[in-house]
Amino acid sequence: MCTCADVISHRQVIDLLRYAFWGATATLTILAMSPVLGFYFTGWSIRKEEFTNRFASHQIKVYLERFWGRTLSANNYGNNSALQFDAIYNIIAGRRRYAISSLIFLICTVTAIAIVVQYAAYSAIHAYIDMIAKDNSGAATSVSPGDYDLIFLPLIYFRPSDTAVFAVCGAFISVMQITVYGYKTRTLLSTDLLWASFRLVIAIPLGISVSAFRSDIPVNFVAFGLGAFPLTDIIRMLRRLVAVTLDKAEQSDDCRDDLLKLSGVTPAIAARLVEEGITAPQQLADTDPVSLAIRAGLQFDLVLNLVAQGQVWSFLGVTTAGLAPAGLGDCRAIAKLMKKGEPTSTSVISKVAAMDNVKCDADTLKFIFENITNDPFTTYITGIDYPNGSSKFDGPGRESCRVFWFGEMMNPENSPPPGQANVDSQENVSAAAASTRGDGETLIAFAKRYGV
Repeated sequence: MCTCADVISHRQVIDLLRYAFWGATATLTILAMSPVLGFYFTGWSIRKEEFTNRFASHQIKVYLERFWGRTLSANNYGNNSALQFDAIYNIIAGRRRYAISSLIFLICTVTAIAIVVQYAAYSAIHAYIDMIAKDNSGAATSVSPGDYDLIFLPLIYFRPSDTAVFAVCGAFISVMQITVYGYKTRTLLSTDLLWASFRLVIAIPLGISVSAFRSDIPVNFVAFGLGAFPLTDIIRMLRRLVAVTLDKAEQSDDCRDDLLKLSGVTPAIAARLVEEGITAPQQLADTDPVSLAIRAGLQFDLVLNLVAQGQVWSFLGVTTAGLAPAGLGDCRAIAKLMKKGEPTSTSVISKVAAMDNVKCDADTLKFIFENITNDPFTTYITGIDYPNGSSKFDGPGRESCRVFWFGEMMNPENSPPPGQANVDSQENVSAAAASTRGDGETLIAFAKRYGV
């Protein structure tokens, strides 16, 4: 029989295991918190500069007046646009928002790590005591729970099953993916930390419940795999599983279909937009691009492009997708075209209306383009992206940058000096148009607009 004296005689070994427990717990906790702390002290400032560097002083004023005019008038933020933007940014995503969520994440992380490490330490102690508790004949003796009373571990009375531990390990992988990705892209949100904490909390009950549903599967592997899955995928799988169990048809979610028609939108980006309540391109119009970029964890330039496309969708609907090959899928390009005046705008519109995917006659299309150009939101978004009405391809130092995109990039090194005709570029545009069912003359007009 293993006595208390046997345990005491090997106290150094038990102390070593105890130190290993605390060391492993501290190391894994530092590993989990490093991306959070890195973003808090460095990434947050860099993320903020992504917006401030994108705006000029007068552009910040345009943005603030558009979306935060009443807030600014109700609070004394001064007359400096930069200081006003700092105050608004702190309201949207200030560092103080990370305080409570970081504390909750730290508590959940330490608890989850302690469960896993203590499971390993408990197994090592159990194996060690079984080894030293053998009698002279080599027969193993039983170990009573009282033999562990001298071993100090914080969760010694909580001994989870193998399935629960594997589920926590899988959830830890998912949590690390969230925090490391957020730190790398500088898009970590306080809500990400709350979701990560929730992921750790539900890991054990989720792993046990789903694994118990089927008895003919590798339980521990399934629990680990479920823990590593993103939470949205788990919810989707659970819905399917319940639908099959209750013999009910699963309701399809096709709200992303139109979002995927936007240029630059992938299924992952569409999922983020849906999480923020954006289920149709039209909703992007009149949306605060700064707030949306922060909440959805997207790059600001991408959000500006999506918002500009959403403005056109508000007027033309699915026809907007047919305008994209011609480079007129967003309101900024349309406004630029209409400012060219006659006869360029009329000629281009006539060519665009004749394209296969554009279900609109030239007169109607011109009328809609004029409404888009004169809409206040178009004026706002154009004022942010093109200061003083100039294109991003115009201005000092950019005269030689004549890059035109239509399915492929044309090499700027091959472009001629300004004012010199470029027959080769026109032929390339015509060839690109033919390969994408566009119109060569129309695209040549767009190329000339950018100086190609």
